[in-house]
Amino acid sequence: VEDPLDTDIEVGWDGYVIDGQFSKVAMQGYESKDRGLIASVMDADDMPEEVKEINKALSGILKEANYRNFFSTEIRVVNGEPYLLDPCCRAPSPSGEIQLEMWGNLGEIIWEGANGTMIDPDPVAKFGVEVIIEHKECPDGWRVIHIPDHVKQWVKLFGACKVGNLYAIPPMPHLGNSIGAVVGLGDTILDAIDDLNEVVNALGNQPITIDMSAIMDTLKVIGEAEDKGIEFSDKELPKPEEAVT
Repeated sequence: VEDPLDTDIEVGWDGYVIDGQFSKVAMQGYESKDRGLIASVMDADDMPEEVKEINKALSGILKEANYRNFFSTEIRVVNGEPYLLDPCCRAPSPSGEIQLEMWGNLGEIIWEGANGTMIDPDPVAKFGVEVIIEHKECPDGWRVIHIPDHVKQWVKLFGACKVGNLYAIPPMPHLGNSIGAVVGLGDTILDAIDDLNEVVNALGNQPITIDMSAIMDTLKVIGEAEDKGIEFSDKELPKPEEAVT
């Protein structure tokens, strides 16, 4: 239903909207489709023009709809022109998992937002990274994973329940082999990657795959976008090979 867009650059706004009002602080995220995401926390005024243009265009209809919820955009940029692919009217994945930990006042945001009051987020870090967990054992049945207590805050599973000291995920064909995500935060991208690596290492030898090359691939796209004037951060971007240790 859409013409193909010849670009690898896909930027987006990750935050929430209250009656057409976008928060003054949000995340700008670059996704490696269904594999992982890197996000930087930015003031709304400092977001790329392509992102701000889409937000402005959507604000009126969201106000009219009395929309109060998480909200994300997927925007492809071709020759400087933004094309909105997906107005994501929910907590997205990836990026929603990062927001659960990034906003230090998330409970207040949700409570007040549901009643029509915009509360701006209190970020606890400057960058977030996320990689999807795949579990290829028993694809038609329940998948099981052990998560050590000291890292469970950073492992976000889809529809799981706890049985003893194990977490069990029911069959969800629409998600394929994806069962959740691992999250890392930091004041630099490399700090966030190191944080994520600690969680990955703690999960140990289980029938899961956490493909860290997704972070490397995403860094390449961010670099291409910055070369075209779409700023991701005022901090120096690490080389893609630094993402995989």
